Amino acid sequence: MKIILGSQSKPAILITSDQVVVWEGKIREKPESQEEAREFLKSYNLYPAETITSVVVTNLATDKRVEGVDVAKIYFNPFSDKEITDIVLEGGVFRLAGGFTVDGDIWAPHIKKIEGTRDSVIGLPKKLTKRLIKEVEG
Repeated sequence: MKIILGSQSKPAILITSDQVVVWEGKIREKPESQEEAREFLKSYNLYPAETITSVVVTNLATDKRVEGVDVAKIYFNPFSDKEITDIVLEGGVFRLAGGFTVDGDIWAPHIKKIEGTRDSVIGLPKKLTKRLIKEVEG
């Protein structure tokens, strides 16, 4: 398949990706309530969270498709009750799987360590994606 842009036909690469957050063996979606968001943040005081990101790259000209998975583990510095309240009231946690991110001033003091890469936690692991693109181009 080729993508047609105006009067020109050009080969294209399609990149798709999805991510889940896992904590202590349980998949965590976006928090559904303030109570659940608070539980998530408190639990990160005890154990790290993992992001598991899958990437599929397809060369639309050749139909060659490859896939890969990248895992990152995030260790947090403890959240105080006041910090948890502030984060929950800010509201961003309701748009985030696992109820957290590693971006932004509110989160920076809480990121103790990341095993893996920051871009993997954010949602698209660059090294894996670049490798997969090379595989379908070759």
